[in-house]
Amino acid sequence: MADNENIFEELEKKLRINPDAEVKAPPLLLAKRDVYGTSFVSRRMCTLGNFSVTKGKQKSRKTYMATMLLLAASGTYEEFYYNLFDSKDKILYFDTEQGEYDAVNTIRRAKGIKYELLAFELRGLSPQERVDFIEYEADKYGKETALCVIDGVLDLVSKGMNDEAEAIEIVGKFMKWTKDFNFHLNTIIHQKKADNFALGHLGAYLCRKAELVMSIEKIPNTYISEVVCEDIRGSLPFDTFGLGVDDNDLPILCDVIEKKPLKNSGSYTAPGLERVDYVPF
Repeated sequence: MADNENIFEELEKKLRINPDAEVKAPPLLLAKRDVYGTSFVSRRMCTLGNFSVTKGKQKSRKTYMATMLLLAASGTYEEFYYNLFDSKDKILYFDTEQGEYDAVNTIRRAKGIKYELLAFELRGLSPQERVDFIEYEADKYGKETALCVIDGVLDLVSKGMNDEAEAIEIVGKFMKWTKDFNFHLNTIIHQKKADNFALGHLGAYLCRKAELVMSIEKIPNTYISEVVCEDIRGSLPFDTFGLGVDDNDLPILCDVIEKKPLKNSGSYTAPGLERVDYVPF
Protein backbone atom coordinates (compact mmCIF):
# COMPACT_ATOMS: atom_id res chain seq x y z
CA MET A 1 0.00 0.00 0.00
CA ALA A 2 2.83 2.37 0.89
CA ASP A 3 4.46 1.72 -2.50
CA ASN A 4 1.18 2.55 -4.27
CA GLU A 5 0.87 5.73 -2.25
CA ASN A 6 4.32 6.83 -3.39
CA ILE A 7 3.43 6.10 -7.01
CA PHE A 8 0.20 8.08 -6.82
CA GLU A 9 1.87 10.93 -4.96
CA GLU A 10 4.27 11.28 -7.88
CA LEU A 11 1.42 11.03 -10.39
CA GLU A 12 -0.52 13.69 -8.49
CA LYS A 13 2.39 16.11 -8.85
CA LYS A 14 2.90 15.23 -12.50
CA LEU A 15 -0.73 15.25 -13.67
CA ARG A 16 -2.27 18.09 -11.69
CA ILE A 17 -3.46 20.92 -13.94
CA ASN A 18 -2.30 24.39 -12.99
CA PRO A 19 -4.68 27.00 -14.48
CA ASP A 20 -1.98 29.68 -14.13
CA ALA A 21 0.69 27.76 -16.02
CA GLU A 22 2.03 29.24 -19.24
CA VAL A 23 1.17 26.81 -22.02
CA LYS A 24 1.74 26.99 -25.75
CA ALA A 25 -0.73 25.99 -28.42
CA PRO A 26 0.16 22.71 -30.16
CA PRO A 27 2.43 23.33 -33.17
CA LEU A 28 0.40 23.71 -36.34
CA LEU A 29 1.24 21.24 -39.09
CA LEU A 30 -1.52 22.12 -41.55
CA ALA A 31 -4.35 24.62 -41.97
CA LYS A 32 -6.89 25.20 -44.71
CA ARG A 33 -6.83 28.62 -46.35
CA ASP A 34 -10.36 29.78 -47.05
CA VAL A 35 -11.00 32.79 -49.24
CA TYR A 36 -13.12 35.63 -47.85
CA GLY A 37 -13.35 38.60 -50.17
CA THR A 38 -9.78 39.46 -51.14
CA SER A 39 -8.03 37.74 -48.23
CA PHE A 40 -7.27 34.28 -46.84
CA VAL A 41 -8.45 33.02 -43.47
CA SER A 42 -6.51 30.01 -42.16
CA ARG A 43 -8.55 27.34 -40.38
CA ARG A 44 -6.84 24.80 -38.14
CA MET A 45 -6.65 21.24 -39.47
CA CYS A 46 -3.75 19.20 -38.07
CA THR A 47 -1.48 19.92 -35.12
CA LEU A 48 1.39 17.94 -33.63
CA GLY A 49 0.38 15.75 -30.70
CA ASN A 50 -3.13 15.08 -32.01
CA PHE A 51 -4.89 12.74 -34.43
CA SER A 52 -7.53 13.16 -37.11
CA VAL A 53 -10.08 10.90 -38.80
CA THR A 54 -11.06 10.73 -42.47
CA LYS A 55 -14.28 8.78 -42.95
CA GLY A 56 -16.20 7.89 -46.07
CA LYS A 57 -18.03 5.16 -47.89
CA GLN A 58 -16.40 2.68 -50.24
CA LYS A 59 -14.56 4.26 -53.21
CA SER A 60 -15.24 7.81 -52.03
CA ARG A 61 -11.52 8.70 -52.49
CA LYS A 62 -10.40 8.40 -48.88
CA THR A 63 -6.92 7.29 -49.94
CA TYR A 64 -6.63 10.23 -52.36
CA MET A 65 -7.47 12.48 -49.41
CA ALA A 66 -4.60 10.89 -47.47
CA THR A 67 -2.31 11.61 -50.43
CA MET A 68 -3.54 15.20 -50.46
CA LEU A 69 -2.53 15.54 -46.79
CA LEU A 70 0.99 14.30 -47.61
CA LEU A 71 1.30 16.79 -50.45
CA ALA A 72 -0.32 19.65 -48.53
CA ALA A 73 2.02 19.17 -45.55
CA SER A 74 4.89 19.66 -47.99
CA GLY A 75 3.55 22.88 -49.52
CA THR A 76 2.14 21.54 -52.80
CA TYR A 77 -1.12 23.53 -52.65
CA GLU A 78 -1.49 27.25 -52.06
CA GLU A 79 -4.90 26.50 -50.54
CA PHE A 80 -3.21 25.07 -47.45
CA TYR A 81 -0.96 26.74 -44.90
CA TYR A 82 1.81 24.42 -43.72
CA ASN A 83 4.79 24.31 -41.36
CA LEU A 84 8.06 22.44 -41.82
CA PHE A 85 9.93 21.47 -38.65
CA ASP A 86 13.72 21.26 -38.49
CA SER A 87 13.65 18.33 -36.06
CA LYS A 88 10.90 16.41 -37.89
CA ASP A 89 11.80 15.43 -41.43
CA LYS A 90 9.87 12.16 -41.87
CA ILE A 91 6.35 10.97 -42.72
CA LEU A 92 5.23 7.44 -41.80
CA TYR A 93 2.57 5.83 -44.01
CA PHE A 94 0.96 2.46 -43.32
CA ASP A 95 -1.33 0.88 -45.93
CA THR A 96 -3.26 -1.98 -44.35
CA GLU A 97 -5.60 -3.07 -47.13
CA GLN A 98 -4.23 -2.48 -50.64
CA GLY A 99 -2.13 -4.98 -52.53
CA GLU A 100 1.41 -4.17 -53.62
CA TYR A 101 0.44 -2.71 -57.03
CA ASP A 102 -2.09 -0.20 -55.66
CA ALA A 103 0.00 0.58 -52.59
CA VAL A 104 3.02 1.46 -54.75
CA ASN A 105 0.90 3.63 -57.05
CA THR A 106 -0.53 5.46 -54.04
CA ILE A 107 2.94 6.30 -52.72
CA ARG A 108 4.18 7.33 -56.16
CA ARG A 109 1.74 10.24 -56.03
CA ALA A 110 3.74 11.68 -53.14
CA LYS A 111 7.17 11.48 -54.77
CA GLY A 112 9.15 14.68 -54.43
CA ILE A 113 7.66 15.88 -51.15
CA LYS A 114 9.95 17.70 -48.73
CA TYR A 115 9.86 14.88 -46.17
CA GLU A 116 11.50 11.47 -46.15
CA LEU A 117 8.50 9.21 -46.77
CA LEU A 118 8.68 5.82 -45.06
CA ALA A 119 5.77 3.78 -46.45
CA PHE A 120 4.80 0.19 -45.61
CA GLU A 121 2.27 -2.28 -47.05
CA LEU A 122 0.81 -4.34 -44.16
CA ARG A 123 -1.90 -6.35 -45.95
CA GLY A 124 -0.12 -9.68 -45.37
CA LEU A 125 0.06 -9.29 -41.58
CA SER A 126 -2.47 -10.17 -38.91
CA PRO A 127 -4.22 -7.30 -37.06
CA GLN A 128 -1.99 -7.69 -34.00
CA GLU A 129 1.13 -7.90 -36.17
CA ARG A 130 0.10 -4.65 -37.89
CA VAL A 131 -0.30 -2.87 -34.55
CA ASP A 132 3.01 -4.22 -33.29
CA PHE A 133 4.82 -3.18 -36.48
CA ILE A 134 3.36 0.35 -36.42
CA GLU A 135 4.39 0.64 -32.77
CA TYR A 136 7.90 -0.54 -33.63
CA GLU A 137 8.25 2.06 -36.40
CA ALA A 138 6.82 4.77 -34.14
CA ASP A 139 9.36 3.89 -31.44
CA LYS A 140 12.12 3.98 -34.07
CA TYR A 141 11.20 7.10 -36.02
CA GLY A 142 8.44 8.84 -34.05
CA LYS A 143 10.51 11.69 -32.67
CA GLU A 144 11.61 12.58 -36.21
CA THR A 145 8.11 12.23 -37.68
CA ALA A 146 5.74 15.11 -38.43
CA LEU A 147 2.84 13.11 -39.90
CA CYS A 148 1.78 9.47 -39.60
CA VAL A 149 -1.01 8.04 -41.80
CA ILE A 150 -2.77 4.73 -41.16
CA ASP A 151 -5.02 3.60 -44.04
CA GLY A 152 -7.16 2.05 -42.54
CA VAL A 153 -7.82 1.54 -38.87
CA LEU A 154 -10.35 -1.32 -39.12
CA ASP A 155 -7.54 -3.65 -40.16
CA LEU A 156 -5.90 -3.13 -36.75
CA VAL A 157 -8.68 -4.89 -34.82
CA SER A 158 -9.20 -8.65 -34.74
CA LYS A 159 -12.52 -8.91 -32.88
CA GLY A 160 -14.43 -6.50 -35.09
CA MET A 161 -15.44 -2.87 -35.11
CA ASN A 162 -18.00 -3.33 -32.31
CA ASP A 163 -15.69 -4.82 -29.70
CA GLU A 164 -15.63 -1.99 -27.16
CA ALA A 165 -12.50 -3.11 -25.29
CA GLU A 166 -10.47 -3.40 -28.49
CA ALA A 167 -11.76 -0.04 -29.73
CA ILE A 168 -10.70 1.64 -26.48
CA GLU A 169 -7.28 -0.03 -26.73
CA ILE A 170 -6.61 1.15 -30.32
CA VAL A 171 -7.76 4.70 -29.65
CA GLY A 172 -5.68 4.68 -26.47
CA LYS A 173 -2.62 3.75 -28.51
CA PHE A 174 -3.28 6.63 -30.93
CA MET A 175 -3.52 9.04 -28.01
CA LYS A 176 -0.32 7.67 -26.45
CA TRP A 177 1.71 7.65 -29.70
CA THR A 178 0.75 11.21 -30.58
CA LYS A 179 1.60 12.43 -27.08
CA ASP A 180 4.86 10.47 -26.71
CA PHE A 181 6.24 11.27 -30.17
CA ASN A 182 4.49 14.60 -30.82
CA PHE A 183 3.46 13.84 -34.41
CA HIS A 184 0.09 14.18 -36.08
CA LEU A 185 -1.68 10.92 -36.92
CA ASN A 186 -4.37 10.68 -39.58
CA THR A 187 -6.38 7.50 -39.91
CA ILE A 188 -9.05 6.35 -42.35
CA ILE A 189 -12.27 4.53 -41.51
CA HIS A 190 -15.32 3.47 -43.52
CA GLN A 191 -18.79 4.88 -42.98
CA LYS A 192 -21.97 2.86 -42.68
CA LYS A 193 -23.85 2.41 -45.96
CA ALA A 194 -27.11 3.64 -44.45
CA ASP A 195 -25.81 6.88 -42.91
CA ASN A 196 -22.68 8.97 -42.41
CA PHE A 197 -21.57 7.50 -39.09
CA ALA A 198 -18.15 5.85 -38.84
CA LEU A 199 -18.37 2.11 -38.36
CA GLY A 200 -18.95 0.62 -34.92
CA HIS A 201 -17.64 1.39 -31.46
CA LEU A 202 -14.24 1.96 -33.02
CA GLY A 203 -15.54 4.73 -35.28
CA ALA A 204 -17.46 6.33 -32.42
CA TYR A 205 -14.44 6.38 -30.10
CA LEU A 206 -12.14 7.69 -32.82
CA CYS A 207 -14.44 10.57 -33.73
CA ARG A 208 -14.98 11.43 -30.08
CA LYS A 209 -11.26 11.79 -29.33
CA ALA A 210 -10.01 13.19 -32.65
CA GLU A 211 -8.86 16.76 -33.17
CA LEU A 212 -10.41 16.77 -36.65
CA VAL A 213 -13.12 14.64 -38.25
CA MET A 214 -13.45 14.92 -42.04
CA SER A 215 -16.00 13.13 -44.17
CA ILE A 216 -15.55 12.53 -47.87
CA GLU A 217 -18.41 11.62 -50.19
CA LYS A 218 -18.61 11.00 -53.92
CA ILE A 219 -21.01 13.37 -55.65
CA PRO A 220 -23.39 11.11 -57.62
CA ASN A 221 -22.70 10.67 -61.35
CA THR A 222 -19.48 12.66 -61.11
CA TYR A 223 -15.76 12.22 -60.59
CA ILE A 224 -15.68 14.76 -57.77
CA SER A 225 -15.71 14.01 -54.05
CA GLU A 226 -16.88 16.51 -51.45
CA VAL A 227 -14.72 16.97 -48.33
CA VAL A 228 -16.56 18.29 -45.25
CA CYS A 229 -15.12 19.36 -41.90
CA GLU A 230 -17.59 17.69 -39.53
CA ASP A 231 -15.80 18.55 -36.29
CA ILE A 232 -12.65 20.47 -35.34
CA ARG A 233 -11.23 21.30 -31.94
CA GLY A 234 -10.29 24.89 -31.14
CA SER A 235 -11.28 26.47 -34.45
CA LEU A 236 -14.13 27.24 -36.77
CA PRO A 237 -14.58 24.53 -39.44
CA PHE A 238 -12.85 25.03 -42.76
CA ASP A 239 -15.00 25.48 -45.87
CA THR A 240 -16.19 22.40 -47.74
CA PHE A 241 -14.20 21.74 -50.89
CA GLY A 242 -14.15 19.33 -53.81
CA LEU A 243 -11.45 16.75 -54.42
CA GLY A 244 -10.74 15.69 -58.00
CA VAL A 245 -7.99 13.82 -59.78
CA ASP A 246 -5.93 15.24 -62.65
CA ASP A 247 -4.57 13.38 -65.65
CA ASN A 248 -1.40 12.52 -63.71
CA ASP A 249 -3.46 10.68 -61.07
CA LEU A 250 -2.80 13.43 -58.52
CA PRO A 251 -5.46 14.86 -56.19
CA ILE A 252 -6.48 18.45 -56.84
CA LEU A 253 -8.77 20.84 -54.99
CA CYS A 254 -11.96 21.69 -56.84
CA ASP A 255 -14.68 24.26 -56.57
CA VAL A 256 -18.00 22.64 -57.45
CA ILE A 257 -19.96 24.93 -59.78
CA GLU A 258 -22.62 23.11 -61.80
CA LYS A 259 -23.37 19.78 -63.42
CA LYS A 260 -22.24 19.58 -67.00
CA PRO A 261 -19.77 17.50 -69.02
CA LEU A 262 -16.18 18.61 -68.72
CA LYS A 263 -14.65 20.08 -71.85
CA ASN A 264 -11.31 18.38 -71.22
CA SER A 265 -12.20 15.25 -69.34
CA GLY A 266 -9.02 13.32 -70.09
CA SER A 267 -8.89 9.71 -69.02
CA TYR A 268 -11.34 10.06 -66.16
CA THR A 269 -14.64 10.30 -68.06
CA ALA A 270 -16.75 7.21 -68.57
CA PRO A 271 -19.15 7.22 -71.55
CA GLY A 272 -22.64 8.44 -70.74
CA LEU A 273 -21.73 10.00 -67.37
CA GLU A 274 -21.99 13.62 -66.44
CA ARG A 275 -19.73 15.07 -63.81
CA VAL A 276 -19.58 18.27 -61.84
CA ASP A 277 -17.51 20.84 -63.65
CA TYR A 278 -14.84 22.36 -61.48
CA VAL A 279 -12.28 25.10 -61.52
CA PRO A 280 -9.04 24.70 -59.56
CA PHE A 281 -8.94 27.36 -56.82
